[in-house]
Amino acid sequence: MKIFLGGEAKTNDWRETLKAMKFEHLTFFDPYKEDWDAGKDIYRELKEMLKSDYVVFYRGGLGTQNEKEILDITKKPKYKNFSDMESLKRFLLRLDDGLGG
Repeated sequence: MKIFLGGEAKTNDWRETLKAMKFEHLTFFDPYKEDWDAGKDIYRELKEMLKSDYVVFYRGGLGTQNEKEILDITKKPKYKNFSDMESLKRFLLRLDDGLGG
């Protein structure tokens, strides 16, 4: 199952924490790049977001709101919002165990 990591970009330790966890059935797409260029990277990011099975947003801002609007229109993929890391980890562990979101 492919998970798109969306949300806070000020600090990205949370992304590395999730990617370091040992999930059996989950792979991640992390759109964050230090030299992110809206003109060329936004389309790659949107394409990967729409191709994902699930999008998780962690402490997102305005960009997250815009992405949610796109997901609400397309009705795919499912997404979920998180404000604390432990809830996000538990959710991903449930997905990995096949218990769904």
